[in-house]
Amino acid sequence: MNLTAFGKQLREYRQTIKLSGTDLAEALVELTKNDFDAPAKPLTGNQILKWERAYQNRKPSRFYMRCFVQLFAKYNLFDLDTAVAWSKQAGIHFLNSELADYFPCQEMRLGLDEIGNFEVSLSSEDSKIYHRRQVVRSLLAEAITESHRKKNTQQQVTLGIELAKLYQQHGDYQHSIRIYQQLLGISETITDKGFLTARAKNNLAYLFTETDEQLWPTAEKLCHSALHTFTQLGDTDKLAHTYNHLGVLYTRWQRYDSVEQNLSQARKFWQARDDTSNLLGVLINHSLFHIETQNHPETISYLTEAEQLTQQTPQQPMLGTIYMNMGITHRRQNDLDQAENYLKQAETIFTNQHTLSQLAQIRSNLGLLFLDQHQWVEAKLYMTSALQLWQCLNNFYGISKVKTHLALWEKEKTNLIHDLARTGDVSVIHGT
Repeated sequence: MNLTAFGKQLREYRQTIKLSGTDLAEALVELTKNDFDAPAKPLTGNQILKWERAYQNRKPSRFYMRCFVQLFAKYNLFDLDTAVAWSKQAGIHFLNSELADYFPCQEMRLGLDEIGNFEVSLSSEDSKIYHRRQVVRSLLAEAITESHRKKNTQQQVTLGIELAKLYQQHGDYQHSIRIYQQLLGISETITDKGFLTARAKNNLAYLFTETDEQLWPTAEKLCHSALHTFTQLGDTDKLAHTYNHLGVLYTRWQRYDSVEQNLSQARKFWQARDDTSNLLGVLINHSLFHIETQNHPETISYLTEAEQLTQQTPQQPMLGTIYMNMGITHRRQNDLDQAENYLKQAETIFTNQHTLSQLAQIRSNLGLLFLDQHQWVEAKLYMTSALQLWQCLNNFYGISKVKTHLALWEKEKTNLIHDLARTGDVSVIHGT
């Protein structure tokens, strides 16, 4: 991050298009007037001038950084790679694919990381996937704006939940979190607010569980609040979702005595409803619990049952998670060849699905596998790639985990260097 260089470049871009700070602020406000995620407080020219001077190390939010790129791209002030590099000067990491819509004449690339062999060019079919996602998000945002204009708050919240879920499915958890937080404020004005509020709380709790361990106590409270409402409503499907989320939360939190009862309750509800798709998810979460408690036979048992269910409801992302958990289990049993086989299959699925959070998870696990095999370069590349993905997604839990893995990489490599130095043989780590 270099805020001085960022601010200097911002001033040059502003002066090139002959706008004052106030004019630029007004242009950005106009650009985002129909954006559901726009901050409530409008941007001012004074804020822009402070960013230009790096005043008190202030910098734009991720939202406004994207707006700068969108606006300046219209004036052809830079290309996609330059936009990504300039954003990094402000401490904001974008994937190339996140900004590619603003540069339609350039080849889209999935910037999983910026290190040589890992940069993957997108095919025309991949480009269509990203375009479709953008179109659906835009249509939902327009419908939400129209609902707000008509003062139909219930429809606004309902559509907002769908938009938040869409961002979550695409791995943009922070964007999804911001939408849910706004929706919880809006939903207080709805007369019949119970179901929608509980649904937003439950989904927000899951996102807190996946992104920031500091928010786990809040996630627990949100889940219990949702449970109370869904119990009153008699909604067994949403009760199952909430119990499932609590099971995942307590697994992450290592409160293992509370995991089984919640996951078993979720499984019971979904079995009664013959809901194969969600049953598949709770089986995978059972396997995660047994991975964490080192119960390998139970892990394999749940994953095998889950894999059989995928034959009834083909779901590639779920199958990828099954293979990833299989790989983790075999790695912990020191069966590294089998572990690599499963993890590589999972990586192929997640790459084809373009789900960034899952790509980050699988790359982190492959990094650990290569570390076990003393393949130092590959381990570092995969771990660095995972770290960059988690940073792009602002996923603090993921960032913390991968930094721990990188610290382990440094420790093990240093120990090996010391061991080999005593024998005089250091050839196996040449070039790392």
